[in-house]
Amino acid sequence: MVESWVVISGIGIIIGISLIIIDEVLDSYNSQNRVCTLSTTFYQKYNANNQIIYSISCTIENNTTETLNNLLLVIAATAPSEGKEYVWDEVELSVCDIDSREGRKVDVNLEIPIGVSTQISAHLVGDNIELQTLSDMFVSGDE
Repeated sequence: MVESWVVISGIGIIIGISLIIIDEVLDSYNSQNRVCTLSTTFYQKYNANNQIIYSISCTIENNTTETLNNLLLVIAATAPSEGKEYVWDEVELSVCDIDSREGRKVDVNLEIPIGVSTQISAHLVGDNIELQTLSDMFVSGDE
């Protein structure tokens, strides 16, 4: 069983030591000069039981004049070598509504086997928004 932890707050604190910055990906939603962004950074943290723990931070910025409602964020480590729909680990969570000109940071941990090809994806959907980010392919533990 894989266990992940989640911290949701306007100002987030991550306890632990991050070893390596792996990647950063960014997606934007533009509509008449209104921009929402979803950015993702992730770090290799440590090994446990032949797994590597990746700390993933997703930042959602609402620079529109509307509140983002009924938000669902899915963060996953894809497993393309295992099949299109397979993931090594995944966290799905509801995110509080985000008012105009505000943001939210979400931090999760994902466990990925050592030495496998993967990508980190984040998919945000809501009543009035849909954004997705996808990192470049990498081999876990080769950083």
